[in-house]
Amino acid sequence: PAAQPEALEILKNRTDATSEALLGGTFHNALAGVAFQVPSRVQQVSKASVGEEVARFASADKAWELVVNKASTGQPLPLTGGAPKDRKDAKAPASQPSQLGLMEVVAARLKQNNPGVDIVRQDVVNLGEHDAGLIAARVSSTSARRLMQQAIIQANDQLYYTFTMTTPAAKDAAGPDASDAGEQVAVESFRQMLDTVKLLDRAAIKDDQNERLVRTRALFVNVTASRLKEVLIPEQWLRLQRGGKDIGYTYVVEEPDAQGAHEGIKVGIRSRTYPGENAQVDGETWYFISLDRKHETWSNLVWVQDLATKKSDQFTEFGSADRRLKRFVDTGGQVQVGEARDPKQPPVVEVEPYTLHVQSVGQKGNAEPLTQNLPPFYLPQAIGHLLPRLVPRSQPKTYLFATYVSDRRAVMMRYVDIGNEVDVELGGQRVRAVPVSDRIGLEGSATVHYVSPEGKYLGSVNKDSQIQILPTDAATLQKIWANRADLTRPRVPEQPK
Repeated sequence: PAAQPEALEILKNRTDATSEALLGGTFHNALAGVAFQVPSRVQQVSKASVGEEVARFASADKAWELVVNKASTGQPLPLTGGAPKDRKDAKAPASQPSQLGLMEVVAARLKQNNPGVDIVRQDVVNLGEHDAGLIAARVSSTSARRLMQQAIIQANDQLYYTFTMTTPAAKDAAGPDASDAGEQVAVESFRQMLDTVKLLDRAAIKDDQNERLVRTRALFVNVTASRLKEVLIPEQWLRLQRGGKDIGYTYVVEEPDAQGAHEGIKVGIRSRTYPGENAQVDGETWYFISLDRKHETWSNLVWVQDLATKKSDQFTEFGSADRRLKRFVDTGGQVQVGEARDPKQPPVVEVEPYTLHVQSVGQKGNAEPLTQNLPPFYLPQAIGHLLPRLVPRSQPKTYLFATYVSDRRAVMMRYVDIGNEVDVELGGQRVRAVPVSDRIGLEGSATVHYVSPEGKYLGSVNKDSQIQILPTDAATLQKIWANRADLTRPRVPEQPK
């Protein structure tokens, strides 16, 4: 596009820059609705479980970092401010007062949080189908001086994608000075990356999600108290294998229980795995869910040991979710005092908020407590454990749930697909089974649970990790692990006050 900045002249005569491919592989996330080529100096790393972060990338030495976020606003917000006649998206009369756009808000926040910041660029460019606000600044801290480049790409007047790349800044450069070779490579890498950004059409994904949620609502209607009790297995022993080699085991108990006035079921899980040569990971988990699915609690203790150094770390998580009827004074005029149906009706409305609380405790410190509202399609932990045995198996169906993921400390989308009955080999035997594909996120790694047409659990396989889970018995596990397998009921950790 004509409005795009020209390629930097300094790179044309630099052998190190011209011989280096500034862009590497392509990142594609259909659910987030964005695809782009990544600067070659960075690789994708685990992203934080906060906000609307789409992806995070960093170089091996952490000198370069790229973070991509998706953000939406409750009200339409222009990309850049000014009087309406100066804005491409303006529909209001020219007499309307000036207003700040998102780019001005971001720049003001940057100045407020970083006194002395040197903003060297702040303008709008066209990337073909979309406009982007570009901000470049040198930010100084006690340890280093960084060049921050940020592109705010406008998908519509309420949806934006933000690309933020930070790299080392020249020690003495000021203002538009672009003579530093390192800065030039960073600037050109960022420019070339923006040329490749594509915002994807999410309409088909949204339609699929809506269809899944309709089926999820129907499934929840059929998850009755009798159905929950019906699928319980008092004891289970499971082998964990990777590439055909045993790397651990799991012991599971499922039974009716009650917490106070809540009648329900509970699931206890004790596990031990050896993910590496000198690593041992032990887990003890309890899930409880009331039969009306309005109250759940869980505890999850993980103990990681380095068998070579004898060092260890312990982490415990406590969670609860409750859906409770609450009454609020009606301020929206929905309920009128003295209605014919109830002359004494006070102006109140009834709502049933669904709220999650998670507390994490570790030897090296405690994480910030998590509290958030839950959608109606939230899947409690205990029911998530039982899910492969709860879903109907008569025909292919797809579902979508929201579930809490401990590793990410976030509520995430869980996609479940029921397939047609197939022949499959599990543990060296050929069996007839219904596959239940289960993954976190639209493009997450799928674990396929196999259930017999009658509802018996037969095993699980994840092709990406090459991990296979097979039902067995206590004697077989003790034989495999030379009578050192701990097959006792998991303990219930004491919750901190």
